[in-house]
Amino acid sequence: MTIKKAPNPELYPVRKASYPETWLRKHPGEDYWLYFTLNDDNIARTVETLFKAAETYSDARYRKAALKGADFLLLAQMPEPQPAWSQQYNVEMQPVWARKFEPPAVSGSEL
Repeated sequence: MTIKKAPNPELYPVRKASYPETWLRKHPGEDYWLYFTLNDDNIARTVETLFKAAETYSDARYRKAALKGADFLLLAQMPEPQPAWSQQYNVEMQPVWARKFEPPAVSGSEL
C-alpha cells in the first residue's frame, strides 16, 4: 500500500464557498477526486464518526478533527440567494463538475 503525503495547505487555502461568475456547460474531463467532495454525505458521516470515536476512546484528537470538519461544512455553505451545499467544490470553493452526469449544482440534501 502506498501512503501519500497530505496535500500542501498553501494550495488549498481555507475560504468560504462562492458562486462562480460563469458555469461550465460541458464536462471538462478533469480528475474530480482532487476536489472537495460532499456528495453521499461523506463529510457529514466522517464528522459523526469522529465524534463517536472521541466519546468511545476518550480522545480529544477525534473531537478536534470532527470540529474542523464541521467548520468546513459551515464554510462550504453557499451564500444567498441559495444557501445550500454543492456536491463538489474546486480549490476556490466554487461548485464544479464531478462525473459526466454530475454538473455543478447546489443541493439541500448533501448534509
